[in-house]
Amino acid sequence: MRPMNMRIVARMRDAGILDAAGRLWRPGAGPLAGPLQARIVQDGASRSFILVHSGQGGRGEDVLLTQNDIRQLQLAKAAIYGGVMMLQRMMGIADDQIEEVMLSGGFGNYVSIESAVRIGLLPPVPVARVSYVGNTALLGAQLALMSETERARAFDIARRIEHVALATRPEFQDIFVEACRLGVN
Repeated sequence: MRPMNMRIVARMRDAGILDAAGRLWRPGAGPLAGPLQARIVQDGASRSFILVHSGQGGRGEDVLLTQNDIRQLQLAKAAIYGGVMMLQRMMGIADDQIEEVMLSGGFGNYVSIESAVRIGLLPPVPVARVSYVGNTALLGAQLALMSETERARAFDIARRIEHVALATRPEFQDIFVEACRLGVN
């Protein structure tokens, strides 16, 4: 899931170009400004949105966001948020009880927090409760190598962690499908 696509999809959702199911606007789907309608193109059974017209970019061809691109983002989003929703249900924690959401790794570094909350990748919490914490795997490894206390703490945490195989849980499929919607779930 490319963070830029996430930001674009969030803005397209806000503009009415995409509905909550991730479908590109079609005639009769509601009001949409003419210039935006003109950017939606059909090629056979496939629909796309022109992000950059051929004459405005350096590629010599239109830059498109396809319906398939949107579907791929939805599947990635549903896998992440579906996992969060499943864990929340298992632990009995409502969205308003979440004190902090921490994003880590390379992906988290490039995520627009506002867009991630808008499309429902992250739980619907105030943006101020979401933070980027960097490369936590590297930091944890360094701490464990440099400190016996931190290494013992890491072993203690590892003993207390419970593995949850989300895909094997009967309710996960319904949660995953619900999480495919674009918007605050």
